Amino acid sequence: MRLFVGLAFILALAACSGGGSGPPSAPAPALAPAIVPGTRATTAPTPLPTGAGAEIAVGAWAHPSGSTGTSSQGLATLEGQIGRRLDISVHYDPWSSTFPSADERVDRSLGRTPEVSWNCGGTNADVAAGKYDALIATKAAQMAAYGAPILLRYMWEFNLSTSANNRTACVDAVRDSGGYFNASDFVAAWLHIHGIFAAAGATNVAFVWNPSGSTEPSAVPFWPGDAAVDWIGIDAYDRHGAGLAATLQPGYAAYANLGSGSHPVIIAETGAIADQATYLNGTSRAMLAAQFPKIRAISYFDALGPQGDWSLTTAGLAAFKTFAAR
Repeated sequence: MRLFVGLAFILALAACSGGGSGPPSAPAPALAPAIVPGTRATTAPTPLPTGAGAEIAVGAWAHPSGSTGTSSQGLATLEGQIGRRLDISVHYDPWSSTFPSADERVDRSLGRTPEVSWNCGGTNADVAAGKYDALIATKAAQMAAYGAPILLRYMWEFNLSTSANNRTACVDAVRDSGGYFNASDFVAAWLHIHGIFAAAGATNVAFVWNPSGSTEPSAVPFWPGDAAVDWIGIDAYDRHGAGLAATLQPGYAAYANLGSGSHPVIIAETGAIADQATYLNGTSRAMLAAQFPKIRAISYFDALGPQGDWSLTTAGLAAFKTFAAR
């Protein structure tokens, strides 16, 4: 679903407030204040991000080590610490979840854009074959009724191994061979889901094609084509003190120019363990935009993850406050 939501898309909302041999091969905006009409070959006019040169929007998943409470409570605490409303609120939604959750309703009331990480719940072959059409159609209708922009990243980091991101139910023992998901099946499932959302008139939903920033194995075989992607997402974490720009460079170089090269990029997850202050202070958003001109948004993972604790330290929080300042 080619959505035309841009620079106008996130600023407006803010104002309202791996390894192995690799996977099987596949066949061959600072968000702005208005939704700009556009046309698509397959469905009715939709919004799409436009506006190069806009300020990079900022978001977070805020569940630092030892914290309790809901996503919206964690984000509200972080916003109080940095002195500003964030543009994007990250969520991790199970396959069969109902949208919006209470936290996503809070986002809408405060003008944040939800970045919805929608995990798979069955094999991609079954999705493409129509087994989950009723569930997908329900989700599409719920999101269409939300009445505000949504960034939707189905099965993010799909180029990682089948053991990552709690996807046991999504693995096809035959087709997902070698410890990686079948790229052809992923593309077919993506296009099937995209078509159901288009039919539901969910023009407020921007489809974010979001691999891991790791380039081995490559995510290129999973590319579903220009018409079915609105944003390119990249997840990239710094474990060794390399700095933000050096951490983002490999994934950006590999994926930011896929297809027509016209898609805005969101760094949908990033974080540092070794030296958060250096990581965030070393590159301002203005510098980031100059070095990576397609990046329109970035979300920090302020939480304990399966591969490390990315929670903002005292020094990291001060650096994030400076990085996110308007």
